[in-house]
Amino acid sequence: MTGEPAKVYAKTGDNGRTRFQHFCSECGSPLFTSGDGGPDDWGIRWGSIRQRDQLKPMRQIWCRSAAPWIHDLKGLPARAMD
Repeated sequence: MTGEPAKVYAKTGDNGRTRFQHFCSECGSPLFTSGDGGPDDWGIRWGSIRQRDQLKPMRQIWCRSAAPWIHDLKGLPARAMD
């Protein structure tokens, strides 16, 4: 990150655990999350980074609410968007 430190607010989930939402102090864009799960408990908001091609996913979350078609996209027509 560059510039001003992110603003933070605590949010308690339905499971009772606290997540800290970090966001841009100027525009309010969400940047990342952290929690009480230890030093590796961070979530990066995908839209907040330019180096997406350099990041390899390490786990999936929210799988219970995933659309049933999410793992079957390879057969769809695709095009690059600029």
